[in-house]
Amino acid sequence: MNAHLRRINLDMKDVQALLFDLDNTLMDRDYTFRSFSTQFVQDLLGHLESSAAQQVVEEMILRDADGYRDKDGYFEELSQVLPWQSPVSAAEIRVYYDEHYAGHGAAMRHAETILNYCREKGYKLGLLTNGKKDIQHAKIDLLGLRHHFNVIVISAEEGISKPDPVIYGLALERMGVDADHTVFIGD
Repeated sequence: MNAHLRRINLDMKDVQALLFDLDNTLMDRDYTFRSFSTQFVQDLLGHLESSAAQQVVEEMILRDADGYRDKDGYFEELSQVLPWQSPVSAAEIRVYYDEHYAGHGAAMRHAETILNYCREKGYKLGLLTNGKKDIQHAKIDLLGLRHHFNVIVISAEEGISKPDPVIYGLALERMGVDADHTVFIGD
C-alpha cells in the first residue's frame, strides 16, 4: 500500500505533524449546507409556503450527498427539478452558490480548542482540502483558522484531489515531514 495512505500504529511521541481535512472535520458541513440551503430557498423560491420550502431544503440536502456530488451536475439537477416560478439555470445557481455558500460556514464544536492544544504540544499543522480555491479559502478565513496552519493545500490550486496519494505527498513535502510521522485527521 502507498506509504502516504497506509494506516499505521503510531506512538504519539513519534508524531511530528497533524494534517487536517476541512469539511466535516474542522467545519461543520451539515450545519453549513443546511443554513445555505435555507437561504437559497428563501431567496430563490420565496413563493413557496413554509412546509413546501422546508421540503425543498431537505431535498437539496439529500441530493447533495454530503458534498460528494459533482457540483455542476448537482446544479443542473436543481435547475430541472426544483419548483421555480421562472426557470433558473445551473450557471445562475453556481453563481449564487459561489457568492453565498462560504458565508454560512460554522466551525465544529471545539475545533479552535483542539487546534490550539495541538499547536501548544509542538505539532506542525497542515490543512488539506478538496474544493474550489476561492470557496475553501473563504471558509478557512470565515472560521478564523488560517493562523493555525503551517501549510494549506487546496485541491483546485494543485489540480489534484483526495484521495490521490500525490496530493498527500505534496502536503507532507511542504510541511517538511514524512508519512511515518504524520497523522491525517478527517471524516
